Amino acid sequence: MVRCFDDENVVHVAGKVDPLSDIEVILTELALADMAVVERTLHRDTKKARSGDKDAQKLVAVLEKLLPHLNEGKPARTLVWARKTSSPSSRCVC
Repeated sequence: MVRCFDDENVVHVAGKVDPLSDIEVILTELALADMAVVERTLHRDTKKARSGDKDAQKLVAVLEKLLPHLNEGKPARTLVWARKTSSPSSRCVC
């Protein structure tokens, strides 16, 4: 929730009400959290993928495409995924 009103009874962390700045801070914190999760999962599952785990290989492929996107400051939801056309499933091709 982002506050858009002044109230002397409610203290703001930055000392002033600026909803646009607050939204930017929230989005930055979410992006950093996403990057941390992706890096941690990549570290863990890369070992599994090297040992032949097919699911880990698929996950690593997705995360390796996602991480540079996150590093550019873009939300994960904006990454464009190509879809397989030979299969009716909705799995992504990385």
